[in-house]
Amino acid sequence: MRPLSPPFAYPAENMGYGGWIHWVTSGAHIYSYPAEVTGGAGNLLTIDAYTCKPFSVKKAVSFTKKYFKTKKIVWKEI
Repeated sequence: MRPLSPPFAYPAENMGYGGWIHWVTSGAHIYSYPAEVTGGAGNLLTIDAYTCKPFSVKKAVSFTKKYFKTKKIVWKEI
């Protein structure tokens, strides 16, 4: 994947962090929320990934779970 620009990350005013990267044929957004913001639900991380090329959703979910060392992961393919 060839990036169109470097990844961008920013703090979201005590609400967590956000970021994104845009490649030639795909991209991803990521947002984090600390437990203090989620109303006691624990830390939360959301990721939206999109692509114009075929890929294995199951491999992407497995990679994400391992990389971020999540306790629980919920995903949906659209």
